[in-house]
Amino acid sequence: MVTTNSETRLVELLASAGGGCYSVKGEVTDALGEQAPALWVHFIEPADGQTTSTVVNLDFARKLAATTLGPDAKTAALRTQVLDASAVPPPPYVLLHAIDPHKVVIQFYSPALSVHSKDWATGKSIEEATDSLREMLKDVPPVSAEAPSEKLLAILPLLRGLLARPTGQDIPYDYVVVRAISSPEVMRFLAQDNAHELVKSIPLYPAHVQYLGGGPLWVEIADVADPAQVKEQVAAALSVYAEQHAGAMPKVVLLPGLGAVVAGADARAANRASLLLRLTLPALRPAEVRLVMPTYLQNQPAAKLPLQGHVAVVTGAAGAIGAGVCRGLLLQGAHVAVTDLPGERLDALVTELGEIDASRVAGVPLDVTDPDSVDRGMARIVATWGGVDIAVINAGVALVSKLEEMDLEAFRRLERINVEGALLMLRAMGRHFRLQGTGGDIVMVSTKNVFAPGAGFGAYSATKAAAHQLSRIACVEMAEMGVRVNMVAPDAVFSDHGARKSGLWQEVGPSRMKARGLDEAGLEEYYRSRNQLKARITPDHVANAVLFFVTRQTPTTGATIPVDGGLPDAVPR
Repeated sequence: MVTTNSETRLVELLASAGGGCYSVKGEVTDALGEQAPALWVHFIEPADGQTTSTVVNLDFARKLAATTLGPDAKTAALRTQVLDASAVPPPPYVLLHAIDPHKVVIQFYSPALSVHSKDWATGKSIEEATDSLREMLKDVPPVSAEAPSEKLLAILPLLRGLLARPTGQDIPYDYVVVRAISSPEVMRFLAQDNAHELVKSIPLYPAHVQYLGGGPLWVEIADVADPAQVKEQVAAALSVYAEQHAGAMPKVVLLPGLGAVVAGADARAANRASLLLRLTLPALRPAEVRLVMPTYLQNQPAAKLPLQGHVAVVTGAAGAIGAGVCRGLLLQGAHVAVTDLPGERLDALVTELGEIDASRVAGVPLDVTDPDSVDRGMARIVATWGGVDIAVINAGVALVSKLEEMDLEAFRRLERINVEGALLMLRAMGRHFRLQGTGGDIVMVSTKNVFAPGAGFGAYSATKAAAHQLSRIACVEMAEMGVRVNMVAPDAVFSDHGARKSGLWQEVGPSRMKARGLDEAGLEEYYRSRNQLKARITPDHVANAVLFFVTRQTPTTGATIPVDGGLPDAVPR
């Protein structure tokens, strides 16, 4: 583990250069209390600097390196000399660190460094080796931001859909997160006459194998303005690639004139692949030898979460229900676009959810009543993760007024948000799912008032009923695309674990309390006691209902789950 400021700086520097590993020689106290020479090796991921470590008997490693044993035998022997049961299995190239005379050895995976200098940075101390690496990096051109082109972004959901592997199960695809790259150095590389040949010489360092795969797919798009032709051309190229790579899908697609697309199981993997590719392509040279290094497992892979690789968008996320749904999706592995009107509430929620996994959270200001805002929000999500698989339409407002006293403009405000906002999101998602071609899930957060409207709540009940009906139509129209549309119908949800108040109930709560002669606590108790299970309805309950649908526990579309503790007059019929 990294324990000193010097090592922290080294990790950050090595991560920014494309990842690698560094070793430190010293002594360890063995089980008998005796000092034994040891070699600590720390493996650094590209981009985010996540580390894993191993420690081996240094004397044994040096003797092993001098033998004539084959690579597999050396690897097996080396792994018997791990001095810490929690350490990762050491890869065979650790032996190169063992025989190097320097106390600190830094090995990096970026061919940009290999081309401009050499494969190692060494020193008598962490500080000295880090200074050596920093000096080497001065000769390496800086990496530009991706800056994906508009043409590439326009077909990115289509490409993401083609890169998803069919499963034949209820969740029909293993989805991937993709990043588009149109940075200057990548575009210049792809424009070279010999670029197609050069990419065949990408070195297979461990990080390259893990994040860039066995080799990129090269496709020269004939007409990017014709999605049907793009789909046909890329699908054909993918079929040939799979035949040549034992069924594997590429993690890199190179598109001359457009840029590159990298795919990963999640945002972290896609970000690492993006950095490695941007460092690798400009450094390739015709005379470079394709170096194959043995791959290794740093850790046993974590159990796959049900929504790993999925991308979800939640509208009205800054309220109690929206925040609960976002949290539930994140905990099940999804990447979540947290959308609401811009402001402090949205920013605070993004920060809070980022504590779970910041790489899978994106705050996207979005006004569901504005078609341009919806389109911009969708484009931003596509630019971040490549597409969307789940939409939770939750944005809504309420109004307390009897019909005979109702202000028309106040009613129209609800109609714009609750009905038009739902329509604009359904329209955007339908278009997106058709382009992406991998199906999807839409969940409308409806209300028990659709089935059991209340006096003084006519505007809310009517507009939410309209949105509910639009969802039922969407379930019929979108089924042929493999899209499921379902609804959840909660009763009163007052707060998110007592901290984040429901925006709807902040608006209508005072009048409801006044009408019933209750305070806030009394109003919550009133709603709890009126349902058969005497349950307090929370955002987590609503999130669980959403998760039931989007994890596809049953082959269901067009259904409504009541989340109300049991209200006989609100049972869907």
